[in-house]
Amino acid sequence: MKKIQYFLVVVIALSTLYACNNSDAKATCNIDTSNFKLQEVNNSYSIEVPENMTVTKTLNSDASLQLEDIFEEMYAAIIDEPKTAFIENFTREGLIADSLSTIGNYRNIQLSLFTKGMVLKRQSEPKSYELNGLPAEQIELFGFPAGLDFDVYYLITFVEGKDTLYMFLQWTLGSKEEDHKDTFSCISKTFEELE
Repeated sequence: MKKIQYFLVVVIALSTLYACNNSDAKATCNIDTSNFKLQEVNNSYSIEVPENMTVTKTLNSDASLQLEDIFEEMYAAIIDEPKTAFIENFTREGLIADSLSTIGNYRNIQLSLFTKGMVLKRQSEPKSYELNGLPAEQIELFGFPAGLDFDVYYLITFVEGKDTLYMFLQWTLGSKEEDHKDTFSCISKTFEELE
């Protein structure tokens, strides 16, 4: 009988350990994600977003996915590009820093292009981490882009896939930063490359 009890304890412990190591990324969110829906893009990647965010084509012509909730002023766009083309093009231009990883170089170059002409009031330090098994970096920006006279809050996540680099932009009005910051964080945790 004691052997069976010991065996059950070991099985339960291993099951719990396995479940914790493979837990849903949304489980670490501070908000209710039960209304999130899955968006798959070109059999390449997927992301989960609140069901009130709808697909649009008006935010960024380079993006493979564009989402908006105009009532809540929440917007998202994912730009993806081949990793080898990025490395070759920016190495040829002398813009790749040997001291940085591929994802670090991608972040630096994309941020310098993205923030050109923007009045930045606040920029966080890049946070490096692993996102569903992929190297990633995340940064927060607060300021107003060229041509606008109000503040915008951005959460930008850079992801290095197997053959693709992703820039995942999420933004809202500066006055709604606290309302949407946790939602943006949870959305970014659900990004997954499918290939």
